[in-house]
Amino acid sequence: MRIKKNTILITLLFVLSIGLIVMIRNNYQINSELKECNLKLLEKNIELDSAVWAITQCHKYTNERFKDLDLIVGYSQKRNAVHFSWEVAGLQVV
Repeated sequence: MRIKKNTILITLLFVLSIGLIVMIRNNYQINSELKECNLKLLEKNIELDSAVWAITQCHKYTNERFKDLDLIVGYSQKRNAVHFSWEVAGLQVV
């Protein structure tokens, strides 16, 4: 009777240890897949951050160009207005 109990306990322990090994192996595979997914997400995040940074820099550059153009257009309009007022007054601008 005692040998049967020991055999049953050893068999049960063996089955449980195999189940534990399988669970550990599956957990390792899941962790590996999660690490791979995290790396892919990190790469996508870096790409997205780079794209946002590039768009921001382009936006800043175009805003500066528009400001420069506004200054140039504003200056030439003022100059033309002065020139026009001299012509209206009948004076010749040299």
